[in-house]
Amino acid sequence: MPRLSIHAIRDLKGKRQLTQVFTMKPEEAAAADAAGIDVVVTAGSTVAALRREAPGVFLVGVPDGLAYSDE
Repeated sequence: MPRLSIHAIRDLKGKRQLTQVFTMKPEEAAAADAAGIDVVVTAGSTVAALRREAPGVFLVGVPDGLAYSDE
């Protein structure tokens, strides 16, 4: 399946459940891509490194310094 776009994600609403993980490590992003994970969320400073390692995922960059939980 080609990398998802915002339009494709919106069209999938109610039709298919998407999978999502959070990582800041390129090797974990590559594993997520290989496993067929749809969306990878990461800190803004790691977007370029993760994009190189996981070209098939929809990548969401959260601005650095934004509070998030480990849970």
